[in-house]
Formats: sequence, C-alpha cells, structure tokens
Amino acid sequence: MKPLKTTLTVLLLSLLSQACVYEDEFETSHGSSEKYDWNERYEKTPTPDSKLHLYLPTTPNAAPSPLILILPGGCYAYHAKDYEGTNWVPFVLKSGYAAAVLEYDLPWGNPDSPIDHVNRTISYLKNTSELNIDPEHIGIMGFSAGGHLASLISTQTDKDSRPAFQVLFYPITSMEDKHTNTFTHKVCRENLLGTSPSSSLKAKYSSYLNIDPNTPPAFIAVGNKDNTVSVENSYAYIDALNQNNIKNTIIIAPKGDHGYIEWSNLTNVRQTLRKWLTDQLSPEENQTIQKEAH
Repeated sequence: MKPLKTTLTVLLLSLLSQACVYEDEFETSHGSSEKYDWNERYEKTPTPDSKLHLYLPTTPNAAPSPLILILPGGCYAYHAKDYEGTNWVPFVLKSGYAAAVLEYDLPWGNPDSPIDHVNRTISYLKNTSELNIDPEHIGIMGFSAGGHLASLISTQTDKDSRPAFQVLFYPITSMEDKHTNTFTHKVCRENLLGTSPSSSLKAKYSSYLNIDPNTPPAFIAVGNKDNTVSVENSYAYIDALNQNNIKNTIIIAPKGDHGYIEWSNLTNVRQTLRKWLTDQLSPEENQTIQKEAH
C-alpha cells in the first residue's frame, strides 16, 4: 500500500480523556459555548442577505480577517442553525477567524439552489472591500448535509471560487447506493435530488467522485458509531483526496455518533482543529504526516 497524505488521529474516549480539560474554555454540559468574551472584539455585522449571519472584528484599521463560513446540517429540509451554526461562532473567533453562518437556500426541487446561494455568499465576502475580509483565507465548515454542501463547493466550483480549506463534520459525500445501501443518506438524497434520481445525477452530486487537484485541504471529524451517515462517506472522500495528493486530516472517534450532542465535549477535537486552522494561515509550514491507512 502506498503512503497516504493523511494525518490520522484516533480519539480514545475513555473516562479519563473525557474529563481532561486542556484550555479551561469550554462549557462542560451545554453546547459549544466557550468562556470567551468575543463580543468585546467582534460584532454581528448587518448584510444584504438576512440568511447570512456575519461576525467581524471591531478593531479599526486592522489587517484583513480570515473567515470561516459555517453551513449547518438539517437533511436539506431545515437548518440546525444553533448547535451546528451559531454555537460554533465563539470557537471560530477564538481561533483567529471572523465567522459567518449561512442559512442556505433549501433545494425544494432545485439541487443547485443551495450551491448557488453559497457561491453568491462567498463572492460577496470576497469582493465587498468594506468588510475587510482576506479573500485568500476564506474557509468553509459544514455538518452532515451542510458537510455535503461544503464538499460540493470545494469540488464543483471553479478554481478561483473555491474556499481555501474545508472542515467537514460527519459529512455525506455520496448520493450513490453502495455497501448494502448504507453509503448515502437516502432522506437527504431525496430532499436534494428527488425520489428517482438518475445515475448521472447521483454521480454529479457525489462529491467524492469530483475531487481534483484544485480541491482545497480538508479536515474531517467522524465517529465510528455513526448510525445516521455511514463513515464510508468520509473514507471514500479521504481516499479520493489522497489519490489527488490533497493534504487532509481525519479524526476518527471510535465511540463517536452522529450529530452535535455526541461531539459537544470533545475538547480533543477542538484542540486538533484549532491547530489545523492556525496551520492554514501559514500553509507552507503545515507539514502533513504520511501514514498507512488500514
């Protein structure tokens, strides 16, 4: 087996590791709210799009800010905008990025509608000079169906419009039926593509099939006990990234399940992700470990 360009982290979720607090900044029982008064340095900024919630630095004349655009999950039927959206804003801000949460357009019969909305949003963030956002350092973060959408943006838009990096939590990356029909999430697929999509349509919206050398670096967090979205989605995506020599990091939680509640207190994940996000601001210093996957 040839070396892979994947940094692989396996979290051993013992009682000891769950009780360990590294930075004393996370609430231990409710959500991802951090003990960090980010309101002093950031403020919610009005935008022309009422579905875009933007948080920018308050410091005048500061250097342009890197930014992470957050796409909540919700099976393409609704938005889990709190626990997979605004609850992550303090973490993003503490990591040195401005933050944006988008309640993207739902498909309602048009699978390109959410993609178009995200693309318009990225264009707005890149090209509106008064926002003072660094256009070269706009990354995307998505959860579940939002992770699928983030992966589509990372693989199906033109090179100049793609994000600088992608962060995917328990993402869907396939619309196909494989591995005893557990590869895709059938309800999400139906909400996005309809009840009887063609093979070509399923392939088009299977992001793992559309990775190319212009795909941005990826950070993926997934649980081996996820009974909602098969971990095969993440493994297929990582394999395709490796085939195209795209740097990537995957965190596998052996006892991790799907959704926010099960991940809310995994400070190990946040520490690893924060270091990875810091590395994205200086990619030439970001050394990827080559490791055999088994």
